[in-house]
Amino acid sequence: MLTYALTWRDGVLGDLPMVGEMGEESLVRHLPGSNGLLLGRVYPNHPEPAHHWLTALDVLPAEDAQTFLKSHCWGDFIVLLPNSLKANTLDVLRSPCGLLDCFLAHQDGTLYIFSDLAQAQRCGLSSPPINWRFITHSLCYAGLPEFDTGLDTVQQLLPGFSATCDDTAITFKSFWSPWPGADRRQQYTTMAESVFSLRATVDHVMRSYSHTIQHGFIELSGGLDSSIVATCLSRQKIRLSGFNLVTSVPGADERIYARDVAESAQVSLVYCPFDSSRVRALPEPARPGPLPGMEMLQAAVDDISQPLYQAAKADALFSGAGGDSVLCYLPTAASATDALIAFGPGRRFLSALQDLSALHNITLWKAGKLAIKKALRRSGVDWKRNTLFLAPDLKVPVPFKHPWLQPEGRVLRGKAEHVRQIISTKFFGEVMERRAKVPVYLPLLAQPVVETALRIPTWFWFDGGYNRAVARHAFADRLPTSVRLRRSKGNFTSFNGLVFDRNRAALQTYLCDGQLAGAGILDIKPLADYLSRPLKKRDAVFHRVFELARMEAWVRATLKSSDSHRDERDDLPDIPPSA
Repeated sequence: MLTYALTWRDGVLGDLPMVGEMGEESLVRHLPGSNGLLLGRVYPNHPEPAHHWLTALDVLPAEDAQTFLKSHCWGDFIVLLPNSLKANTLDVLRSPCGLLDCFLAHQDGTLYIFSDLAQAQRCGLSSPPINWRFITHSLCYAGLPEFDTGLDTVQQLLPGFSATCDDTAITFKSFWSPWPGADRRQQYTTMAESVFSLRATVDHVMRSYSHTIQHGFIELSGGLDSSIVATCLSRQKIRLSGFNLVTSVPGADERIYARDVAESAQVSLVYCPFDSSRVRALPEPARPGPLPGMEMLQAAVDDISQPLYQAAKADALFSGAGGDSVLCYLPTAASATDALIAFGPGRRFLSALQDLSALHNITLWKAGKLAIKKALRRSGVDWKRNTLFLAPDLKVPVPFKHPWLQPEGRVLRGKAEHVRQIISTKFFGEVMERRAKVPVYLPLLAQPVVETALRIPTWFWFDGGYNRAVARHAFADRLPTSVRLRRSKGNFTSFNGLVFDRNRAALQTYLCDGQLAGAGILDIKPLADYLSRPLKKRDAVFHRVFELARMEAWVRATLKSSDSHRDERDDLPDIPPSA
């Protein structure tokens, strides 16, 4: 994936951006009409020859180029456009759905725009200090994106937002929102319409990707999401290979499903033994950026997948990550609540209750009680706060008021929960460090798929007592029966528990004597007590410990990197001022 860094000073963009190790210069496009710059991949909403719409984008002035991108395109891109109405002002847009980061920092009269911190430092950015407020906010409200980052003075442009940057300030504004599609008046009215639209949209996304790909490499777990990606890609006449992780822990081993998909989609699949001893409980990122990354399991997948990807000589890596969120895998009774509010206590509500009770193996009475209870609650989108193992006297920040957390129009409760899940999908990209080394595609997180999924009523997603039912119907003729009718789901809780038990002593030293503890963020005694006890059955609190360790690892790696960068700058020879 493209990594970049460039500067803006006195109303002038610096030279063409410093492009990262993968050398994807083809993903950098100058826009003559607006004197702007387009970074990343852009696709038209409707199939048409690339030279037609790219030519139109080339000649449009800045304001029209913005409108064109917002209305007629999707993809994974950043666009920089000098503002035609305000002198020395730059507008930066980030696509609503994508992995291409965009960080912004003012320093000594220069605006730095970058995806890779090390490249920005080579362009002249000094290492900013740690932003401890952001650290606390991230630990209290896991997965809630905000404009601030883990580094003071560095901000991030969130997906679907634009930034207007002048000499001293940066102003953010949302130009895309999930709420129009989530509005009751925009929802599909029949299952047939929902199924057809989802199928057509996913196929459109796959066709768009496949134009520049000859060999795709798939992370094929055997779950529904990665299976949909594999079977739909197989229709694009590109070569497919991939890998499946094989564990000895019940719940995490899905190889029988992956095998069926590989045979059906003609994927050359490698089965990789995955023992808990291969997982590093304390992975520190080699090149830390402004955001904490390197989640424990994803770090292990990085270690395994990259040599396989390189050996396969593939063009791109595909994953079904984010599918649960986009395909409306709600863990609550909200789907039946939506049916109750939309249709009243009649046949449609009863059908939704039957689906809910079959899915969760509960009585119809209990399903009805849960649905009615949710209907009587205050509507809205809240972000749950978690202060476990945080110091009792710690000043807990208020949650960031993400504009997408404010429902617009007539939105049902379950659809609001669906939107909340979609907001949290930004996390999937942040923890995938392999995206800096290989082109990564997450088709189920593509903007057209997200927009289509938002228009599908929540009760359709649980038809017949299956989760993600619309997707099962949409690709019924492509998915193996074993996958399409599967009710179980891969679960790594027991596997992660083994990793935790093996590393308890190391985690205790790492956290209780670490940077977070030194900053007064952690409540050391209860944390040390928990880490000194053997893990109890069904205890999932250890996931919180891994969250803390992930943050500690990022802080340590960032401080180390800052010291190294400072030493490098000190070693540079003095440059005499120009005459």
